[in-house]
Amino acid sequence: MNCFQKDFSILKNLNHRSKSSLTDDKRKEVNSIDLTEYDAIAYIGRNSIFIYSTYKGDLIYYINLLTQSEIEHKKNIKNFFRNLADRNTNFTCLSTLFVIEEDQFLKNMKKNDDELIKIYHTITKINGSQFITAAQYHGRFGFKIKQDQKTGIRGKARKIDICDKNHIYELFNHKCVYCNKELEKFSDKKNSITQIDHIVPIKEGGNNYYLNWALVCRECNNLKVNKLFNDTSKSSICKRGKKYLNKLKENYHFYKIKRDNQYYLVRKQGNFYFNSYFTIYKKICQKYTNRDDLCSGYQFIISLSDNDELKPIVKNDKVIPDSVIESELIKGNVRLIDCWLN
Repeated sequence: MNCFQKDFSILKNLNHRSKSSLTDDKRKEVNSIDLTEYDAIAYIGRNSIFIYSTYKGDLIYYINLLTQSEIEHKKNIKNFFRNLADRNTNFTCLSTLFVIEEDQFLKNMKKNDDELIKIYHTITKINGSQFITAAQYHGRFGFKIKQDQKTGIRGKARKIDICDKNHIYELFNHKCVYCNKELEKFSDKKNSITQIDHIVPIKEGGNNYYLNWALVCRECNNLKVNKLFNDTSKSSICKRGKKYLNKLKENYHFYKIKRDNQYYLVRKQGNFYFNSYFTIYKKICQKYTNRDDLCSGYQFIISLSDNDELKPIVKNDKVIPDSVIESELIKGNVRLIDCWLN
């Protein structure tokens, strides 16, 4: 088997495994979603329901289901959808993109309950709302990541299993994609030098598909961390690594938009092979963030119409580089960012 055949075989195996819950049709469906058609995004989970406006990313509805029994949970979910289908409620007029965190629930909703089936069709017909699965959402928009003051980031994507890791190990010819160092095989050792990098960081909206995985050494992974705008001019970075890092930078750009007579920091972003979207930054606990760290852990996703003017962020008539904006966000330099926006 030649090198091309080997790589094709590995990619085929990875494609089958990592997309097992997302068919090509489902991927095309979520990729075709135009967020300008929706007023809100609703996240229906096992423990809670969140609804966010796509205008400024504001939380407009929340219910906690955590302490409820299975029977109470189903009853409250059903009541929630009944209210949505009721033409007299505030949410009926909202065109909503519904994200069902547990894919099985959506399947059951469509086939096991006649009333829910009727409600489902009512909601989708009244105002053009749409339901998508967790797998679809994760592919295009990434994962929820809730910040915990004691333990740090939690709620990450599932871990990559050893079989997928070994496929990646072979695909990258046993070498770190950034420094070209020869790496040992994956093992159960906690401090293994061989690691998998999510090129688009999970924290920044990255997904868990094999197209977002790269074989790296621990040192390079620690240097890259969750940064989007890495310096690719270093001679130590090999050609393939530069290609990935440059592609990452092409997918992410900062702008400002004006809404309700105020400028907001927004970011255009997207996963590899998925259409881009925008998130908006809010001040939470004296820090700018585009993710609801305190509640759901989801990003503040917004829709931009043709009337929304994206403006570059400038200082002294010069456009501020994306890497500088990212750096100041990491530092938590709220005052400086306020000056840029105003």
